[in-house]
Amino acid sequence: MDKKMKAWVIRKERYGVPEDAMRMEEVRLRELHDDEILVRNIAAGVNHNGIWASAGYPKDVVEVQKQYGNDVDFMIAGSESAGIVEKVGKNVTDFKAGDEVICYSAQYNADEEADDPRTGRSFRVWGYENNWGAFAEYSIVQQTQCFPKPEYLSWEEAGCTVAAGSTVYSMLTHWSENRIKEGDTVLIWGGTGAVGISAIILVRLLGGIPVAVVSDEEKMKLCMELGAAGCINRKNYPDIAPVSPEMLRSSEYDKWLYNAMKMRRDIWKVSGKRQDPAIVIEHPGESTMALSLFLCAKKGMVVTCGATTGYAGTFDLRHLWMHLKRIQGSHVCCGYEVQEYLKIMEKNNKKMPIERVYAFEETAKAHMDLMNGKSASGRLVVRISDNQS
Repeated sequence: MDKKMKAWVIRKERYGVPEDAMRMEEVRLRELHDDEILVRNIAAGVNHNGIWASAGYPKDVVEVQKQYGNDVDFMIAGSESAGIVEKVGKNVTDFKAGDEVICYSAQYNADEEADDPRTGRSFRVWGYENNWGAFAEYSIVQQTQCFPKPEYLSWEEAGCTVAAGSTVYSMLTHWSENRIKEGDTVLIWGGTGAVGISAIILVRLLGGIPVAVVSDEEKMKLCMELGAAGCINRKNYPDIAPVSPEMLRSSEYDKWLYNAMKMRRDIWKVSGKRQDPAIVIEHPGESTMALSLFLCAKKGMVVTCGATTGYAGTFDLRHLWMHLKRIQGSHVCCGYEVQEYLKIMEKNNKKMPIERVYAFEETAKAHMDLMNGKSASGRLVVRISDNQS
């Protein structure tokens, strides 16, 4: 394709923090495949995988993308966006030039036979494992990634609603035995992060009781405005640390259990019910998994979509098997779940709250702000261009 564009480019020799790894460059777009769409990006949400891509860890994103046909020495991050279709491949039937779309992150070979595309060998995350992501003037996406942009959403709202929102929808609804039910208490770690905000909104819409875990009063205020039944300040439990084999054999575990039971009682108070969480929305990982498993109800589910504090998970297995609990992994979502998520949000006129909109030239800064925890009252979004052709 004889087309150049400006993009925030990550290269191997610059791996590190986003302000070092991401640079604005002019690059040439490759040719579209038959099932692909060229989208002119208007706005894109800032997510943690842009930070991980910049670091080149846990995946070397420049090398990983080559197995999917991108023989270039750079990566363009960004796994959700809203924009306007510029051009379509010859096999694209659902969209045409000029259509306004939302793009989400799941890519896979459509001819694969899999009940769930996420289990297929070709499954990859656009803008992290595969190139031509959202932080560029144009993106190359698959037809299956695109959904019509709801008219009630601004471009910025549309650009940051799907990555976390549809992921959380899948976490709450995908597994039939532990699908959220009316009146269920749901514990939500990181209530003001992208996952937490989405979870508070969706748990309320689906009839549950959202209880958010945060670290300060300002974040509590936002959670309550979003619809949380109450909040837990994690700083009130100083002896809650990751469980280690050594801890289990010492008096430190008695302190750990004391604080864990204190948190359990506090959850009952703020939820208004003497019931443990039927679902725990996990993503911190290393620092919280043991506690999440302890707090979860009997036959309940700890469902995790990430590990922002570390990948090692150590916990007391007795809390798992003796109380028939479930630890469930969840990654992105299926296409039909994006549709269901967008439908329930539009029906209830719900939107993702936005804390700050950055100019395209501030893309690296936006990722630095997310990495440094400066997002306290909503999503961070990059405005890439206007919506004029």
